[in-house]
Amino acid sequence: DDTEIYPHYRDGICLVAYDDLVNACVDLLANSAKRQQLGKKALSAIKKISYAEILMDTSMISSEPLSLGSSSIKEEVMPKRINLGSGKDWRKDFLNADILDRVNPDWKLNICSPLPWGTMVPTRRFGDFLLEPGFFDLIIANDVLEHLPDLVAAMTSCLSLLKQGGEMHIQVPYDLSFGAWQDPTHIRAFNERSWLYYTDWYWYLGWTTERFHLEKQEFVLSAVGKVLKEQHMAVEEILRTPRAIDSIKVVLKKIIIT
Repeated sequence: DDTEIYPHYRDGICLVAYDDLVNACVDLLANSAKRQQLGKKALSAIKKISYAEILMDTSMISSEPLSLGSSSIKEEVMPKRINLGSGKDWRKDFLNADILDRVNPDWKLNICSPLPWGTMVPTRRFGDFLLEPGFFDLIIANDVLEHLPDLVAAMTSCLSLLKQGGEMHIQVPYDLSFGAWQDPTHIRAFNERSWLYYTDWYWYLGWTTERFHLEKQEFVLSAVGKVLKEQHMAVEEILRTPRAIDSIKVVLKKIIIT
């Protein structure tokens, strides 16, 4: 019971048994006068406590001594998931990696360049970390690969970054879609056979110990494609129909070459 540790807060808290929590919440929501009275008691209780006591209570909660030095600020835990080419799709629970400073990435990364393995890499939110192969569980790359000048180098680095069994989740524009070539920064598009060299023909890339396995491939239909599907057109025909497929979603899993 935390109110035994901090008894001066008791008057400003609605104390009920665990089984009565829902009923107590409903009661407070329905009774504005009771809420206001409880709020006044809480404010009065807080005003009676000195700042020194509040800081003392805070230091008791922490497992580490309270310090005002910058070294005492605990950095967020480094996630084992990379959001590659994060851009505007910045995600709090990922290590956001991008080549552009203006999108505020955690890790400024050119995935097409050789990675500095075995060195400490700075990040904006998580401090420095030792870059080692197999460190990450997951890489997502949404609308990224179509922009990369050296896709083989990028995919090789992604393979190394992942642990065994780690996955790379990809979304790219389909080569017969409007989205494939309306963006002047796109330098390639993709189809259902674009993953073959990373999965089955890996030796062409010089991969000798690890490769990807195609776990899943999904085609995102355009409005045209949805109409064709409703008309029971075969999937192979839809794939060959311009503007019927917008993009491809792929899951690649890192496996050992046997």
